[in-house]
Amino acid sequence: MRFGSRIRPLPLFAFTFIAAVTTGDALGLQAGAQAPLVRIAEFHYDNGGTDAGEAIEISAPAGTSLTGWQIVLYNGSSTALNTYDTKTLSGSAPATCGTRGVVVQTYAVNGIQNGDPDGIALVDPGGLVVEFLSYEGTFTAVSGPAAGMTSTDIGVREAGTEALGLSLQRGSDDTWSGPVPHTFGVCNDEDAEPPAEVASVTVSPASATIVQNATRAFTASASDADGGAVAGIGFTWTSSNASVASVSPAGVATGVAVGE
Repeated sequence: MRFGSRIRPLPLFAFTFIAAVTTGDALGLQAGAQAPLVRIAEFHYDNGGTDAGEAIEISAPAGTSLTGWQIVLYNGSSTALNTYDTKTLSGSAPATCGTRGVVVQTYAVNGIQNGDPDGIALVDPGGLVVEFLSYEGTFTAVSGPAAGMTSTDIGVREAGTEALGLSLQRGSDDTWSGPVPHTFGVCNDEDAEPPAEVASVTVSPASATIVQNATRAFTASASDADGGAVAGIGFTWTSSNASVASVSPAGVATGVAVGE
């Protein structure tokens, strides 16, 4: 058997191009967001004396349905079943600060554990963990929706000696601060830039030919509805006609050899 030098076209329609999207997004293709659209914005878990006023605030775009979302609390010191509380939300996010809104989940006295470390998972109605944050260290969950995931430490903590009425808060730049006077029910991140929506994907070159066993690199770019470039997008490359060419995760196509 011999391999000839036949040239076969690689038409644009032979490939499917898919832009990666932000985890948990339900409003369209998203890119460039440092934090998810629905997120943990503030919480309080420890103060001097008996812990009181404990709460977790969730921030979301105004009008977003939060029905079915869950706040799952984790004991980071447990090596067995380490979820210890689950709250299920309902209703929609109000327009607390224009385009965003907050809802506050309150807890009983000593309802949120004091760390070293402990964590909070925010879970969407489909069971996807949108955030898995911790305080006073990191740990890997062994149960519940975040099983197998390693938490992200927010980097600030409540020492347990502070006066009642403080909290840890997420700012518009996606960094945490505190303990500072709590602002439960008021947006902390109202100035955050919304993530850009991807309206179209352009492939370059738009059409090309490829020689057997040869390679050809393709690139892709994303644009918003106004034609502006959207940065920070990843692309998944797949070939819908493997008999013509294969394509690598980096967008490099390789012509398939045809025997004569």
